[in-house]
Amino acid sequence: MIGHVELSPPDADGSGAYRSHKDFKLRSVFQAVLGIVPGVIVGYEALLRPTSFTGASVPPSAVFDVTQDHDDLVALNRLISELHIANFCALDSKNCWLFLNVSVAVLQDLLDGDESLPAMLEFYGIPSTRVIIEVLESDIADVDDVWNTLAQYRRAGLMIAFDDFGSGHSNLSRIFNFVPDIVKFDLSVVAQGRKKPSLRGAYEHLTAMLHDIGTLVLAEGIESLEDAVFMMNANVDCLQGYWISRPVYSLSPERIAGLVKLLRQAYAESVDASDDLRTHLRVNAEAGLIRAATNYCITGDVRTAAALFFDVAGSARFYVLHEDGSAFASVPKESIADVRVREKLAPLQPSGASGFLHRSYFRNALLEPNKIHFGGPYFSFLDGGSVYVVATGRQVHGKMVVLCGSLTTHGQMSEPPARKAVTPGLESLSTNQGEDIIRTP
Repeated sequence: MIGHVELSPPDADGSGAYRSHKDFKLRSVFQAVLGIVPGVIVGYEALLRPTSFTGASVPPSAVFDVTQDHDDLVALNRLISELHIANFCALDSKNCWLFLNVSVAVLQDLLDGDESLPAMLEFYGIPSTRVIIEVLESDIADVDDVWNTLAQYRRAGLMIAFDDFGSGHSNLSRIFNFVPDIVKFDLSVVAQGRKKPSLRGAYEHLTAMLHDIGTLVLAEGIESLEDAVFMMNANVDCLQGYWISRPVYSLSPERIAGLVKLLRQAYAESVDASDDLRTHLRVNAEAGLIRAATNYCITGDVRTAAALFFDVAGSARFYVLHEDGSAFASVPKESIADVRVREKLAPLQPSGASGFLHRSYFRNALLEPNKIHFGGPYFSFLDGGSVYVVATGRQVHGKMVVLCGSLTTHGQMSEPPARKAVTPGLESLSTNQGEDIIRTP
């Protein structure tokens, strides 16, 4: 029966109430979740910390290893859930969320009967809207059954989080099909960003995609200030990890306030440095394109115009497009991709039928000629990497053309000064393995 789990009173060390279960003492600890915009703790993930009766630490898996059957597993999950809920009530948690980990195997069981999770929350006076059920996204096998069960939790007012996204057998289709309230990036995702800062742009796009379908994004595994700044640059909503707080029973608000101040200061410094570099490079790219465009309008010589654009750092290709988006002329600064890359991408190489009508920089250049327009990042079929493009529409001999300059992302346009991208590339036009295309109108 709910409310009769016979919790032992908190120990003198303030570690919270515990429950004896078989050969273990079961305790709750809570890891704080920091909301980036509000700058405060917005939730706590409840975690199980069992010990032996002699006080020796025991891995949580050991508690589950002694379950006899499915009914025993359900009973243990109910016990742990109520333990966490009861201890959460004792915290000064204000309006924070409580994150509860629930195994997919017992999701439906915890909705049934008088000892269901919603009944527990009602008994302890916790609004269901403050509780987030965490399930491992990669554990979902029987999709329809799980979707129906999760929908029942939602109808009861609880929120749903998919945990450890990016590890194991993660699947975007599960995210798109159910659209959880929160997606938690696995710590391995953060670790990849730590190893490869050039992924920053990709992380921004991944977060934007999840935001676009209506999901909040939480990054786990934040172990340092650099991790926090990196994920803040990726526009995630919440942070969780040892840098913010280890799993503990209580947390000092003063410590969190100090971390938030440090984080915002470090982020501002990184943005200032990055923006200064981007602004400098973009201004140079725009100036280089203006010089090249002016020359081309006078001489009609694409190579002479290209040489003027190639004075820009990171520049790699100058090309001209017809008003219908087809290619007229292209001059590469140098061969960037090796032969193997070109061979792998050979089916995608631009040809006589190539069209760039769908590129935003091209459309904007036609809509607002004589202005400089910026686009990207795009993937260059010719060079096997990401690119940015500056473009301008000009009248040449009575016909509208769009003059474009490609820039690699090799530490130039997408990263702060201390971070260098690993794959160069250009938005490019070519026929076979880098040969220039020069066409008549």
